[in-house]
Amino acid sequence: MKWMSDDILKIAHSAAKTDIIGAENLCFGRTIELVQG
Repeated sequence: MKWMSDDILKIAHSAAKTDIIGAENLCFGRTIELVQG
């Protein structure tokens, strides 16, 4: 995880797309970027 700015959190993961049940793009008004890598 890395804060890209005050409002954007980038989360890198190694899970297969089929293993991800759900993910949100916003949390308390802040953007969440989920990337495989």
